[in-house]
Amino acid sequence: MILALFVFLTAIVLTVLFIKLNNTKIFLASLAIIGVLATIGICIQKPVMHKNFSLSIIDYLIKFNNDGSITTTKQTTTTTIKEDKEQ
Repeated sequence: MILALFVFLTAIVLTVLFIKLNNTKIFLASLAIIGVLATIGICIQKPVMHKNFSLSIIDYLIKFNNDGSITTTKQTTTTTIKEDKEQ
């Protein structure tokens, strides 16, 4: 959160400097440096990429028998992804 606020405020300052100085090369170089620093900061913070979730797939199988009757089968496959406890 603090990193996002820092990047936002820095972008505002750079935009104001760009308007005053009207130097495109300095502005673009500064944005590139801030982008690299923000990327490194996000990687260092080790953000939580996914929350725990469960995925259920429900299959209905319909079988037509020789005598004309129909048999239905319900099959449920559940996949659960949990957080690693290694830290």
